Amino acid sequence: MIHFYRFEPGIEPLPNVEKTFEALHNLGMQVGINTGFSKDIAETVVNRLQWREKGLIDYLIGSDEVELGRPHPYMIQKMMYESGISDPQEVVKVGDTEVDVREGQNAGCRYVIGVTTGIFTRAELETYHPTHIIDDISQVLDIISQ
Repeated sequence: MIHFYRFEPGIEPLPNVEKTFEALHNLGMQVGINTGFSKDIAETVVNRLQWREKGLIDYLIGSDEVELGRPHPYMIQKMMYESGISDPQEVVKVGDTEVDVREGQNAGCRYVIGVTTGIFTRAELETYHPTHIIDDISQVLDIISQ
């Protein structure tokens, strides 16, 4: 997988992701990614996209860095610890699967946002009761500004 993510043509961010990460930083927010991938694979993707060099992410947590991955809250909690956040009500979890939604709920995040850019449809995500469902990652900005 590392070879694939390092060299396969067409590895690029989803629409509006980089612009949204930049806007979040401009609002004074920290941006972290957690993933079901192991840290080495996640690092390969982040390095390929040059997100650290572009100043787009602050934290990256792989599932192999915690006792249990999603839907358990440990990756979010580890990121909170590393960022100095003690109140999960200061955290927004965005994800495109059931286990993403459950992870955010289990961590007690203020907003748990399902995004339809993955394999789950709006109707499928609705059954897990996220606080919001969006079709474009940039809609996060509208939610947090309310």
